[in-house]
Amino acid sequence: LRADLWDTQAEFGPTAVPGLKDGEISFSQANAVLPFSNTLALVTLTGAQFETLLEQQWQRDDTGAVPSRPYLQLGLSENVTYTYDPTLPEGSRITSVTIDGVPLDPAAPYRIGTLSFLAAGGDNFRAFTQGTDYVDTGLLDYEAWIDYLADASPVQARFAKHAVSVTGAPAQAAAGTSISFEVSGLELTSQGTPQATTLTTQLNGEEIGSTPVADGGATVSLTLPADATPGATALRLETDVAGTVVTVPLEITARTDAPGTGTGTGSGTPSGSGAPSGSASGASTIASTGGTFPVGFVTVAVLAVIAAGVLMTLRHRRRES
Repeated sequence: LRADLWDTQAEFGPTAVPGLKDGEISFSQANAVLPFSNTLALVTLTGAQFETLLEQQWQRDDTGAVPSRPYLQLGLSENVTYTYDPTLPEGSRITSVTIDGVPLDPAAPYRIGTLSFLAAGGDNFRAFTQGTDYVDTGLLDYEAWIDYLADASPVQARFAKHAVSVTGAPAQAAAGTSISFEVSGLELTSQGTPQATTLTTQLNGEEIGSTPVADGGATVSLTLPADATPGATALRLETDVAGTVVTVPLEITARTDAPGTGTGTGSGTPSGSGAPSGSASGASTIASTGGTFPVGFVTVAVLAVIAAGVLMTLRHRRRES
């Protein structure tokens, strides 16, 4: 995106834009956010290709060099989240991807809606060019954006994060043992973002821990239930405000100690992600960003932030009084 969407009147006063009331968005303000006149495109990627696409947020040009903007964040549909570990080597920083609450299936096809510039591999997102069934809808990006604002009015900001850093999480742990890991980047930096105070952890729908949040981060330390069923599962972490959800994959193994002793700790490194700072079968369904794309069968929306360090959101950001 080229610019932020501000509540101009609240930010700069009632004379900032003559005739514009507080809370109103002018056409010129909206157009400044998305002025590129790209068309909206559709392409199918496998889950593995989609994960590669997320890895390419840590930029390399076609010669392998790091460009002047080393990181460009992609904006995703509201039902797509991922975790990353910035301490892992480049190309292996994405540690989990969750779509509609289900882990990404590397072999499954996912239909993705994006801008034609990105679909052609722009901004070094070359994974798009490996996709199949490319369709250019001919619909202009800024028109879809303007239509969204009109159809969804009054629009409200959503502050849930789609990408959260998780470091030190074990890939495997025995039932009844204690684990600990770091979570950061739980909050947007957008104006008016509510600050989280608590991060709750659930396992198979049951709350097993609560952790204080400070400055958008937390050290999660908890003991897995002694009767936890062995097998592949995931911890579900959620903030008390904004609704940021973090999914941490975990393989639970059977207890090797006597019941009640709770000895031993899990170890390992999550597979897969990072940012500076599943299984679904068949074609998976992913809702488009900020409402419904004007193409009924779009399943994923992916847009790139143009200025590094600004997280994209297609919502009106209002100053809180």
